[in-house]
Amino acid sequence: MDENFGYDAFTKQGFDTWKNAYLALPKHDGKIHNQCRTEYEDFDDQRRSVKHKVKKYTKDALIKYETRLDTSLGIVSFLTLQGEPFRGHDESPCSLNKGNFLEMLDGYKTRNEEVKLAFDVACPKNAKMTSPTIQKELAECCAAEVTKAIKQEMSGCLFSVLIDESRDISVKEQMAVVVR
Repeated sequence: MDENFGYDAFTKQGFDTWKNAYLALPKHDGKIHNQCRTEYEDFDDQRRSVKHKVKKYTKDALIKYETRLDTSLGIVSFLTLQGEPFRGHDESPCSLNKGNFLEMLDGYKTRNEEVKLAFDVACPKNAKMTSPTIQKELAECCAAEVTKAIKQEMSGCLFSVLIDESRDISVKEQMAVVVR
């Protein structure tokens, strides 16, 4: 007999001692069917699911998440509009120049106590919004919004795009974009 699931006779071997059925059936019915019913109810009611039980967010945690998202999105949109690189060669905490994104974030944290709390004190280690993957996703979201705004402004009109790129005297790439 398996204590967690009732008798193996009902699930694997088969049942052949019907004279003792009055003892075995209530145990089987009480454990197996009740467990299955409970698991179905947990599945049916998503508020009782494991995911919901593990991830309960407080209102304060959601506000801090929004602060991290707004700050990161602001930095990403600024760097994207300026055409500046996000990352540096050495992004370790002891580095003197961690790259534009992390340096701007540090600047925000020194000037705004709410941002400092959201990133340093109340932030889980995996939700800081500072990874290169998150930076790329935020930049892609900015690009999608710009594209959407241009399409709405054009409202189905025809247009052409001319792009030219060259190096200037300081060996920095310069790109000219003409939308006609």
